[in-house]
Amino acid sequence: MSAKAAIHNGKKDADPYRVGYFRFELDAGLWLLATGSESELGLLTRLLKGISALGGERTSGFGAFNLTESEAPAALTPTVDAASLMTLTTSLPTDDELEAALAGATYRLVKRSGFVASSTYADMPLRKRDIYKFAAGSVFSRPFQGGILDVSLGGNHPVYSYARPLFLALPESAA
Repeated sequence: MSAKAAIHNGKKDADPYRVGYFRFELDAGLWLLATGSESELGLLTRLLKGISALGGERTSGFGAFNLTESEAPAALTPTVDAASLMTLTTSLPTDDELEAALAGATYRLVKRSGFVASSTYADMPLRKRDIYKFAAGSVFSRPFQGGILDVSLGGNHPVYSYARPLFLALPESAA
């Protein structure tokens, strides 16, 4: 924790507040996995190199990072040969994939619901359709594609929920 003070240009007293932060261990950090054409990946790289930091409090020195490009680790490019696959994201198989995905799976379901955050969706706040997804950390014996679901309920435009998995291939000893 770090103590800070918000200054209001002399109009009132400064308001103290705290900022929480954490540090990554050496050789640890955030990953960004991206696919695309050579020009799209080049643009992404240029954009990331142009950013000096991520998150809030950047002017106070927080969020600095070093960009390192590398190929995706083999564990993040699973095949049907992997003994077990763990989801790193919430996800939901399509109706056609569900039965096969559940075979030998260990999972927890999480409910996703709430209101649509769009001023053009409706004149008043409307709820999204409730859906249940597999929680991150669920383990499956075979991969599935999942999908992008429309969770709108009668508004002026679709509202999408991303339900495609990102799998991590687990070593056989962890299965």
